[in-house]
Amino acid sequence: MRVSYRGSRREPGPLTFGQANVLSWVSQDSNEWSAVIPVIHAVDGSVPVDRVAEAIGVVIGRHDSLRTNYLRQSGEAIQVVREAGELIVDVHENFDGDAQFPAKLARQMCATPFELTAELPVRAAIVTEPGAQDGPRTTIVMVITHMAIDVGSGVILTEELTDLVEGKSPADLPDPGLQPLDQAQIELSPVGLRRSQNSLKYWRSRLAQGPLRLAVPPLDEPGESQQLRITSPAAALAVTRIVDRTKVGHSSVVLAAVAAVLGRYTGEESTLFASLSANRFSSTLSRYVGALAQDALIRLDLTAPSFDALVEQARSAQLTALKHSQFDAKAVWPVIDETFDRRGVGFTRDWVFNDVAANIEPDRQNNEPAPLELVDRARPETRISRKPAESELPVMLFFQVLRACGELELDVTANGQFFTADTVERLLREVEQLLIDAAAGDTALARPEPPAARRGTWWRIADCQVQPTAVNELLGSAGRAFLDGDELVGHLARPDLTPRSAHLASLAALRWRPTAVTPARYIICATAPDDLDDLAAWRRQRVIAEGDGRPGLHEAFADHSSTTLETETHQDNQ
Repeated sequence: MRVSYRGSRREPGPLTFGQANVLSWVSQDSNEWSAVIPVIHAVDGSVPVDRVAEAIGVVIGRHDSLRTNYLRQSGEAIQVVREAGELIVDVHENFDGDAQFPAKLARQMCATPFELTAELPVRAAIVTEPGAQDGPRTTIVMVITHMAIDVGSGVILTEELTDLVEGKSPADLPDPGLQPLDQAQIELSPVGLRRSQNSLKYWRSRLAQGPLRLAVPPLDEPGESQQLRITSPAAALAVTRIVDRTKVGHSSVVLAAVAAVLGRYTGEESTLFASLSANRFSSTLSRYVGALAQDALIRLDLTAPSFDALVEQARSAQLTALKHSQFDAKAVWPVIDETFDRRGVGFTRDWVFNDVAANIEPDRQNNEPAPLELVDRARPETRISRKPAESELPVMLFFQVLRACGELELDVTANGQFFTADTVERLLREVEQLLIDAAAGDTALARPEPPAARRGTWWRIADCQVQPTAVNELLGSAGRAFLDGDELVGHLARPDLTPRSAHLASLAALRWRPTAVTPARYIICATAPDDLDDLAAWRRQRVIAEGDGRPGLHEAFADHSSTTLETETHQDNQ
C-alpha cells in the first residue's frame, strides 16, 4: 500500500557531525545489519491496518531525518530534506503464527543496499496475525539506515507509533524539537566549533601515551568471527548491590568488570577503547531523531587496587569522555594519524563498549539492591549462547549491554583472527564472577601481569607490549629489529628506501598486528648479512641512510607510500 507523508521543510544543508561520522563507514555497506536499526513493534491487532499505515506516514513527516537524502555538492557531502512523498508499505499475513516472522522480514527488507542519494532512509512493512492465540496481533516492521537514526531515536519512534496507533492526534505528541539541519547549524557555529576543537584536544591527549592496542597476537589457526551472549540474572542482581554501594550507574559497573577482565587477559596496566556516546545531554536533544552517536574515547588505569575504585574511575572517565564526544569526524582522523605516525602504533578501536540498554531502561536507578542470598540462588540460571557473527566488524571485541535490569545480557562480537569462542565464553564468565564477588563487598584487584601461558619473547616499548616476531613481519625478509637500550631499531637492506618511506610502509602493515610497533629508528643498509638475526653482522654493513622516519616540518602523514617492505611472499593480514 502507498503511505503519504508530508513534512514542514524542503531544504539542503551541511551534514551534522553524527551524520558525517556514520557516512564514513556506512555508505558502501548500507544494507549490512550493522548499518541499519530495526524498529519492530507489536500493536493492538484490532486496530485497522490503514490507521497503522497512517501512523508510519505521520512519524516520517514529523522527523526530517526520515525524509533525507545524501548528495555531494562541490565535493562535499550534504543532506537534502524532502518535503512530501509516498512510501510503499507492504502488508504481510503471518498465517503460521511464526514468532520470528517480523525479525526475518526485517532482514529480508535490507537484502538490497539503501540508495542514500535517492531512496528514503526507511523501509516499512505491516505484519498481521489474525489467528494469534492471545487475539489478533499487528506488528510494525521498520528498517532504518544508521544515517537517519541511532538507537535512542528508535526508542522515540516506537513511543510515537504506539501513541498514534492508540488514537492520539499528531498535535498531542511532544514537540520533536531540533531537526538535523538545526543541529548542523549549531555544530558549525563558533560555539559548536570550539566544542569540537576541545574534543580534538582531548583525543590528542588520550592518544599521546599509554598502550593504544590490545596486546593479543593473532591465532595460529584463525576461525570465524563469533557472537556470544551471556544472560545472567545473578549478575544483574549483583549490579544492583554494587550500584547501591558505590552510587555509580549500571553502565560504569559493567564497564569496570569488562575492563578488569581484559586487563587480566592481556596483562595491560591501562586500556584505551571507544564507548559509543548517545550525545543526548541537552534537553533540546531529548526528542531528537537522527544520528547523534559518536565515539567517546576512554582510558582506564587497570592498576586500581579494588573493584570499587575501578568503578569510580570508570564513572569519572566516562563522564569526561562523553563531554568530548561531539566533534568533526573528518578532523579527528588527522589527530589519530599524527599520533600513529609519531608513536609508530595506532588506535584502531580494538575493543568497543556500547550500553544499548541505557536507551531503553530509563528507570535503572530505581532498582532496589537485591539481598545477597538471591544473587547466589540465581547463579544456576546463567545462560550463554554462541553463533557465527552477523557481520564482520573491524574490531577485536565489540561489547554491547542489551539489558542490565532483571537479567544482565552482555553480547560480544569477537574477531575470529584473535579470539576463539571458548576464550570469549571464559571472559564472559569471569565478568559475571567478578560482579558476583563484588556484590558481597569491595573486592581487591590484582595488578595485571603478562599471562603465564604467553609464548615467545615479548618486549615493553613505548608503553606497549611488543612481539619481536611481529615487528620483523613489518620489516619483511630484508630486515630485522633489535633493541638498543630502550630504543627499537630497524635494520633494512633496502637501498631503494629512505627512513621516511620505510616508516610509512611499516605503518601501512600494522593494522592487524596489534603486538607490533614500528621502529623508533631505521638504518638502511646496502646489503644484508647472511644471518639476519646477527646484530653484530648488521653493524658491519655499509649504511646508506639513517633516521627516525617521522615527518619533518613540511611532511604530512597523508603522504602515504605504496612501498611495501616485503620482498617475498608475506602480505598484510587483512
